[in-house]
Amino acid sequence: HDAQGADLLLDDAAALPARALPLETWHVAAIGLDLLLPAIAFGASQVVVLASPGADREYVAALRSQMAIGETVLQGLGFVGTRFALIEAADAHAIARAFAALAPAPAIAAPATFLLSNDKRTAIEFAVEHLAREAPRKVDEIALPAGSPFGQVRVDASKCTMCMACVG
Repeated sequence: HDAQGADLLLDDAAALPARALPLETWHVAAIGLDLLLPAIAFGASQVVVLASPGADREYVAALRSQMAIGETVLQGLGFVGTRFALIEAADAHAIARAFAALAPAPAIAAPATFLLSNDKRTAIEFAVEHLAREAPRKVDEIALPAGSPFGQVRVDASKCTMCMACVG
């Protein structure tokens, strides 16, 4: 949650279930796969982000997209349950109802021990590597949603000019 979310949570401490550990971030837009996937790798069963009513729609949509990619990766690896959720609430009662509707997911068997990198791609890479080692299902490939920022570069060799743009 951000500072506005903290105000909502302070209105009624009973809004959070005992299994929730509230952490404040500068802004919900600062949360992405570089924090979501490592949180699961380190042993969190779920990451729930509270977006206050004034949150910018584009930021909320971007966060939902990041969560969808993360869910796809985790489900592809065989982890069950909803791991990421976004709660948009205007009061503590709405927060409590949203948490009540969210079934807890099981934590991974062995939490990660790597140091979280400031480099976002490295953080994601370490998390995915750990999650893949602990995964119930061993896979070589996971189909990601269209528009995902990861994947492979396909080069039409007949049109290659050796400009190396594909490498960048």
